[in-house]
Amino acid sequence: VFPFLKKIFRTWPFPTDGLEPFRSFMTKYLNQRQQDIKNDQNNVKRNDLGSVFVDMMNRVETPEFQKVGFLPETAIAQVLEVFFASYDSTGTSLNICMYYLSKHPQYQDKVIEEVDAIFNKYDNELTPGSLGEFTFLVACLNEAMRLNPAFIRPERNCTKDWIVDREYGRQIKIPKGANVLIPIWALHRHPDYFLEPETFNPDRFMPENIKKIHPYSFAAFGHGPKNCIGMKLAYNNMILILANIFREFTVEARPDTQLKMKAGRLFVSQFE
Repeated sequence: VFPFLKKIFRTWPFPTDGLEPFRSFMTKYLNQRQQDIKNDQNNVKRNDLGSVFVDMMNRVETPEFQKVGFLPETAIAQVLEVFFASYDSTGTSLNICMYYLSKHPQYQDKVIEEVDAIFNKYDNELTPGSLGEFTFLVACLNEAMRLNPAFIRPERNCTKDWIVDREYGRQIKIPKGANVLIPIWALHRHPDYFLEPETFNPDRFMPENIKKIHPYSFAAFGHGPKNCIGMKLAYNNMILILANIFREFTVEARPDTQLKMKAGRLFVSQFE
């Protein structure tokens, strides 16, 4: 995915044992999808992520892709990047959400009620359009990610000299070229932005209340042009997984279950 790192580190900084099986699997999958599209007499286009990568493969020979050196292996690398970027972060957010719902059964009951209603409405078959109706489930996800964000230290590079802020009676100069670390954990628990910030309260993210939240005070996926490009995909994946779990099960926490963050994590948080 990042071949230039090999020159910097003089070795490959990631484990390689699983790369070849993954590359082989995805190559076979994309080739099969290409063949399925060619054989489809009805010319039905699937609106899924696989179709996006197949389209990338089909455009390898076009001038615009040739100009930037785009190869079939590049498409495979993009799939690998999506997998790496979403594996820990999505799993962490799912675990945290289920933890809080297990500790707050009154909210879990509301989630189950919403899940059952939407499944019944769509004859037990969720569609892309139906995912937008899980308002309370998404509110629970957002509140869980507010209290325990998966990404804990996003950084931005200052592109020009900048002065912040006059509100507290002093000015702080950030010079051009400085890396700025955004303290998401502290931001998400700041009492200036969230009432009772240590309390799990998903109602604060319901449509009737979310406008009261400062737009930059919740940054689980970052903000601006460099925010997480997989945000929509992550939400859809988490909604699908949680909806299917709570369709069949309830979750309960053992009395001795405690939420403890693993030390030494630099980018993605993990909990014991």
